[in-house]
Amino acid sequence: VHRQYKSAQASCSSTAHSKTMMKVVKMKVLVLAVAALLLKVDSQLTDDEAEYLLRLNDRINALEISCTVVRRQYKSAQASCSSTAHSKTMKVVKMKVLVLAVAALLLKVDSQLTDEQAEYLLKLSNRITALEKSCTGGGRKVAFSVVHRPSSIKGYNIGITGPYDVASVLVHKHAITNIGNAYNTQTGIFTAPVKGVYFFTFTTYSWVSEADIGVSLYRNNEEILLIWETQDRGDNEDYASNSAALILEQGDKVYMNLPKGFRVSSSTTTNIHTFSGFLLYQL
Repeated sequence: VHRQYKSAQASCSSTAHSKTMMKVVKMKVLVLAVAALLLKVDSQLTDDEAEYLLRLNDRINALEISCTVVRRQYKSAQASCSSTAHSKTMKVVKMKVLVLAVAALLLKVDSQLTDEQAEYLLKLSNRITALEKSCTGGGRKVAFSVVHRPSSIKGYNIGITGPYDVASVLVHKHAITNIGNAYNTQTGIFTAPVKGVYFFTFTTYSWVSEADIGVSLYRNNEEILLIWETQDRGDNEDYASNSAALILEQGDKVYMNLPKGFRVSSSTTTNIHTFSGFLLYQL
């Protein structure tokens, strides 16, 4: 946008008419198009902010309304925003950044902006920065995938863990991925480095008969999910999976638990018993 503005500003110097009516007006119409989108998608706009945008709308309409190219670009961007929740969030952020960029240019070309309006644009800048941080995890990258390995072998490189007299943390010691090192492969506990929304998923495996099998997902001391089955005679092999999105405070702990009296199986060579999680976005 900055390059487009510089190019338009340079070409504006040819005649007074083009400078006052064409190039600058098109930049203002672009502000209006994206500002109109802001009115639809940003529920945090105050009444004062919305009123300011409406006043800007009236001023720009008085100058020029017929910039059809910008309108088509706006419609195309608006349509693409509806594809997925993630792309919608990211497209809206890009559109908001575009508003800020062009609004900053208006400060240079439009002497009618008041100090109050300039202060509003600075506040908008801070809000855009906060929104970008929430969409990208604030720059914090957290993701892990770990595998459980048995301590003893039953056969075919498969081992049994449990049963125990008390519930025990299932320690997944083999890390496939551990970005941010929030999962401790020695204790089996994931500790949230920041407040945010996290997604966790796990797959458990069993190769036993006539036994209780299953695992549970815990947040701190609270059981969130439980997978459980009583394995009958002849029904020796099973897989099970489950997932959850959790709001975690900084320092909250998430881990897999083996309930009292339960058993699970895992392999020394293949990744059949896994636990994964990652940060969706900060709060």
